[in-house]
Amino acid sequence: PEIDQVHGRTNNFSHITLYDVVGADKHEGAYGAIAGFKDGVPFDGTYEIRFQAEALNRRHPYDRDFVGTEPEEPLRLGVVAGMRSLTAPALLRSWLSRQRHLAPTPLDHVATPTVLAAMAAGELVADKLPFTPDRTSPPSVAFRALSGALVGGSFCAANRRSPVAGALIGAVGAVAATYAAFHIRHYLVKERGLPDMVVALAEDAATNALGHSLLPD
Repeated sequence: PEIDQVHGRTNNFSHITLYDVVGADKHEGAYGAIAGFKDGVPFDGTYEIRFQAEALNRRHPYDRDFVGTEPEEPLRLGVVAGMRSLTAPALLRSWLSRQRHLAPTPLDHVATPTVLAAMAAGELVADKLPFTPDRTSPPSVAFRALSGALVGGSFCAANRRSPVAGALIGAVGAVAATYAAFHIRHYLVKERGLPDMVVALAEDAATNALGHSLLPD
């Protein structure tokens, strides 16, 4: 490692910065490669180790299987919005409020996490009422598309990606999920004879599970 070579001896290094990308083919501009210490440190003694980790930009040149970034996130958040239009922004707003070092988002200015959570709970109740319009009515589809655009754009903005692209992707996911969920529920209730309340509660649970899986703490 550098600390045991000419630079270390000449400059009397007392510490060294290690920089590595796990799984990369080569070390990415390291002052000292972490792999060089796999058999131990060069000298006995007590070492102070500090870590600094940053994830400031999800647009990167690395393979997504390597870095674990999902470009489908705005689409999948849009799907949540299509299933339950207020659950998606409520979950995302709550998640954003617990994060640090993320960029500002349009959702920050819509409502507080508590207010959105209350609105989402109200939607879950309204969904079970017999006089609630079908989700495929034009106003409902438009509102779900708007919700998908909001969460998709806000998620991308928070992660310093294009909010416009995120909004478009989220809106597409919301509209697709609106019709898919409607026809699945219609089939299960009308064709398979399942109680509508049971199917609706199962959809609630699936929506929340999908949303939480996309936004881990």
